[in-house]
This record gives sequence, C-alpha cells and structure tokens, in this order.
Amino acid sequence: MKITAEKLVEILRERNIEPDETFCAAAGQDYGFVAAWNLPWGSARVIRYGDNGETNYELDDTDTELSEWLISDEVSGIDALLQEATVLGIDAVEAATSEDSGPFTILETHDFYGPTSRTRVAQDDDGKDVEFDTIEEAQAWIDNEEDGDYYCLHNESGRPSYKIVTVL
Repeated sequence: MKITAEKLVEILRERNIEPDETFCAAAGQDYGFVAAWNLPWGSARVIRYGDNGETNYELDDTDTELSEWLISDEVSGIDALLQEATVLGIDAVEAATSEDSGPFTILETHDFYGPTSRTRVAQDDDGKDVEFDTIEEAQAWIDNEEDGDYYCLHNESGRPSYKIVTVL
C-alpha cells in the first residue's frame, strides 16, 4: 500500500506532531502558511501548503530552505521578481542601480491591515504595465504618483511603496 503525502500529514496531525518548520509568505495570500515535517530517512520531508485557496501536500527530498522551496524555476523575467516579492518580501528584490542599462519598471507594494501585502507592476491609467528607458524617468513617474491625493484600496493601510527594478 502506497501512502500519500496527504495521508501522512493527516496521521502526523492526528498524533499531535507539530511541524518541524513553518513559513508564511510575505504576502500572506498567494501561498499563505506552509508547514513541513521532517521524515526519519535522509533529508525527506512532507509539506502542507496553501495555493490560491487549495491545500496541497508534497513529499520533498531536497535540502532547500522552506521559503526557497516555494519559488518556482518555471517563471522568469518580471514574473520571477513578483514571485520573489510575494514569497520573500519586497526587500528581497534587488533595486535597479545607476549602472543597470534597463529597461526599468516599478514594483508597487500595497500593504493591508491583517497584515498582508500585494506587489504588482505599476500600471498607467490605461492599465498597461509601465516601462522606462532610464531610472530618472521611473523616479519622475513615482514622484508624480506621490503628489496629490491618494485613495486607499479597501482595507489598505496607506499609500503604496515603490521600487524601481530592471526588467530581466
């Protein structure tokens, strides 16, 4: 009889065995809470995680940090930057420097009571992602956004923060 990861977690929880590792993604919504129980053979562990409202289970035999385990190798470019911000927090994403050649875009992070945050690519009035040739143009866009009134989104705790990044 083959035991599934889901059944294994069920058995561990029924016996009140607490996870060895836990992690909550910075956004607290796309991945939410992740728990891992180390298994007695090698580096194997069973992982319980949430993804878009579903609970999933997986057996894992890598030595990857639980936070790094959430980051998919299947995305690239701006999607990889957004994923890194969602999982590890916006501070984990490298800001563009004056030595970078561009193009550049802006990651906009909204913080909500709860606490959760959501990072997305900043968009123009037509809903298109903004992209700039220079850091100075991107900073001018941010300065313009920060002038005047700002109307918070539902449950938002204040104005968003901005980070200029290089488009990969």
